[in-house]
Amino acid sequence: SDSPAVFADHWFAGTGLGAYGTAYIPHRTTTAYATFDFVHNDPLQFVLETGVLGLAAFVAMIVLLPASGPGERR
Repeated sequence: SDSPAVFADHWFAGTGLGAYGTAYIPHRTTTAYATFDFVHNDPLQFVLETGVLGLAAFVAMIVLLPASGPGERR
């Protein structure tokens, strides 16, 4: 539930790979004594860590790689 606040602060380039736990600390609303290094949703974790820039690169890779399939390599 705190992930939207993290995204709002790091929407363009993300928090950095593996840095969600550090970026989460200022947005933490729970009082439980626990650490949260990972979002329990892989696609959301990817977007939070790489931002819109990483998401655009991923989508471009998915769209452009099949266009240069193995039949066109020489």
